[in-house]
Amino acid sequence: MKTIKLLPLALMALAMTSCLDDDKNVMEVSCYWPEDLTPNLTYVTDPEGESHVYGPSTLSYNFRLEKNEVAVTAVSVPLTETRKVAFVVPTTTYTNTNYGALAMKLPGAVTVNNVNLEAFSAGAVLRNFYGQSKQANYYYADMTVDGYKVSVIQTSNSYYGQTTVNFLTGNPTVYTDLDTSYDMKLDAEKMTATITINNAKFASNMPAQSKITLPDVPVTLSHDGIHFECDELVPLQANGAPKPEFGITDVIGDAKQGRGLQLKFKVAGTWQVDAQCGYIAKSI
Repeated sequence: MKTIKLLPLALMALAMTSCLDDDKNVMEVSCYWPEDLTPNLTYVTDPEGESHVYGPSTLSYNFRLEKNEVAVTAVSVPLTETRKVAFVVPTTTYTNTNYGALAMKLPGAVTVNNVNLEAFSAGAVLRNFYGQSKQANYYYADMTVDGYKVSVIQTSNSYYGQTTVNFLTGNPTVYTDLDTSYDMKLDAEKMTATITINNAKFASNMPAQSKITLPDVPVTLSHDGIHFECDELVPLQANGAPKPEFGITDVIGDAKQGRGLQLKFKVAGTWQVDAQCGYIAKSI
């Protein structure tokens, strides 16, 4: 059996070990979340219907790639300010999603480690397998535990996919691009997000901008993930200076649990931008 352990990317390396299974050669990939570059928070709705935001949960994933199986261990998941639970999720099969994630879902409720696990789904994007070893992995987990609905939400991530640009008036030309990508970082204390657009380009004859940043976009959390919404803002250039000629308005979008990024906004009163992204470059 071959085992690959994905260590925090701050180490800038993969540690690889291997051994031989008695029955067959099976590749295993073990991941530990959070890593240095994959922080998370825990969004909880209690049995009374009140929602709370707590600190990070810790989970580990062990994928048996040639058997399409994954075992997830919840090392520590906060349900309240004073109660954390730990449990081992029964091994189950995973599927490959259109967004680039390896996703699993328990078929029904189980009791494990004296915890009533009414529902559990989770997934991971192992970017090194797609030639993106310098990019941090992406993880998510959703569960209902002892009546508490819990979503573990990654607060920093990169997204890749299709950006479509329409002129708002007069010219029906549509520009479609697969090279623009998006980085999102959530500030849980301020409940805002910074969204960086890499290789930003709003028309085929427009020189690409190395980076344009949408700062301090207000967000709300839910069990679907992160929702962005802002009436207007002044974006920042790569050097941090304001770029008012590219004024951004009508920002709305979602970074959904395991379902990529959907983001819309208008630029300079001229372009409507629509990004539909997954987790792997040019994956959808």
